Amino acid sequence: MAYPKRNPRLALVCATLAAAVATLGDFLMLYAVNAGRVELGLPAPGAAILPCGYFLGVIAIPLYGVGFWAVAQMLASKAPRAGRVVLISGVIMAVLGSVIHGVTGLSIEAQMRAGGAMPDPVTAIFDYGVYLIPLWAAASIFSCSGSVAFIWGVAKGNSILPRFVAVFNPVILTACIGLAGATTPMLRAFLIPASPNVAHIIFFGLLTVISFAGRPTGGKKKRRDLS
Repeated sequence: MAYPKRNPRLALVCATLAAAVATLGDFLMLYAVNAGRVELGLPAPGAAILPCGYFLGVIAIPLYGVGFWAVAQMLASKAPRAGRVVLISGVIMAVLGSVIHGVTGLSIEAQMRAGGAMPDPVTAIFDYGVYLIPLWAAASIFSCSGSVAFIWGVAKGNSILPRFVAVFNPVILTACIGLAGATTPMLRAFLIPASPNVAHIIFFGLLTVISFAGRPTGGKKKRRDLS
């Protein structure tokens, strides 16, 4: 199977770093929320934590689109339609994700200004449901469509990726991380809300490692360069 003429490595590295930055932004914003919850016993946050978390996520999440372009390149030779679905769905999901992060940051600011105890981050979504729930629903739809196309292309061997990588798609990873986050109050406070961005660290990171290893599809042992 031919490898893509356009090298996806740099794009995947960029997307992996963007996911790490976005996750840091999530954790900073979540700390601002959770520090106001008496039951967690966290020290008071600095004034800069919320704005830093806000801008890190809003700026970094759209760069996921670069990573989904790289994934589309990996599917382009034998599953071009699946590649296009992954790219279009991924770019739209990334834009929506950035908007969600921004609206969430503004809602946290409003809650902090209002005073009183801060709610659980998951519960807080419903406090601003008229703004956040439609965005989450739309992002979920596009994430699912991209993940289904990715599974279809990779599991059938229509890519340069090993077939097992089909399991490591954003939707399944997010679900697994979310389940892990439900085990303790602290993980529920931080890991569940950040699970989509943590999932993209793993997703893009795994593809980056495979791209540098130059491992071909279908269990073939011959190593070839991705360039």
